Amino acid sequence: VGEDGPTHEPVEQLAGLRAIPNMNVIRPADGNETRVAWEVALESENTPTSLVLTRQNLTALDFPEAVVEEGVRKGAYVVYESEKDAEFLLLATGSEVNLAVDAAKDLDAQGKGVRVVSMPNWHAFDQQSAEYKESVIPSSITKRIAIEMASSLG
Repeated sequence: VGEDGPTHEPVEQLAGLRAIPNMNVIRPADGNETRVAWEVALESENTPTSLVLTRQNLTALDFPEAVVEEGVRKGAYVVYESEKDAEFLLLATGSEVNLAVDAAKDLDAQGKGVRVVSMPNWHAFDQQSAEYKESVIPSSITKRIAIEMASSLG
């Protein structure tokens, strides 16, 4: 339950926005991703953009600006990788990216190999080359969990 209580949980909004043809929906994980998302929205000339933001006080992901810039513009990127070969892939959007990283660290401490992917923009990721998609979400990692605060119909 969020800061506004149980009557203010717009879990259906992501599915509704993503169902709108030609709508670019971006759900950034932190302030750094939000900065790039704003740039993407302002640069877009042919596509309306919805930025889905949180009011939560989140920890910023610790990545170089260039990595975040490329990752958000391409729609998804790796934000955590165990030293051990990954057997699990956690894919998250928005505020749930921090939860996914925390869960990955717990699994890592148990000797499990984990990769976490932040996917702020499904639409942009879908337009990337097969090689880029494979580099972010390898077909070799078959145990995958998507984490997003939303209705399961989206």
